[in-house]
Amino acid sequence: MIKIKREDFMYERDAPVTKIGVLSTEIDVMIFVPGDESTPEWQAMHPAPDPIAEAKAAKRAEINADRDAAVNAPVEALGHTWDSTYVSQFRINSAIALALNGLPLPSVWRDYHNVDMPVTDVAELLAIGAAMAVATETAMHVSWARKAALSAAETLEEIAAI
Repeated sequence: MIKIKREDFMYERDAPVTKIGVLSTEIDVMIFVPGDESTPEWQAMHPAPDPIAEAKAAKRAEINADRDAAVNAPVEALGHTWDSTYVSQFRINSAIALALNGLPLPSVWRDYHNVDMPVTDVAELLAIGAAMAVATETAMHVSWARKAALSAAETLEEIAAI
């Protein structure tokens, strides 16, 4: 046994448990050496991976990636294809808010293919913004439904089918 004592710190070792006390508070620390992996204490601290939990975590990441891709996918409105990234949504929403508050409309809005479309009315920007909002809302609802199915899944086959 190793014992070190000071007025504010105490260290005591009697393998496999080490007690450390600081300001009269004690905690048990398990110290393992190579070869201890078969002991019940080691196995309790290092449980075997749960394949269902791992599969659910991977599927949740896939669902989130699919949702983000759908939100950022181009949308169709007014005969054009438009960027629908979060930045694009922010920009068009800002332009709409400014126009609705009496500031001038932008003279053009550039589409996904870098073609300028003349803007003559705030309704045109609203149509583009609405297409973005519908795509985003649809992507969110799909991801929520998939996550609900994932929560209910109990087998690897059920998880893979989502």
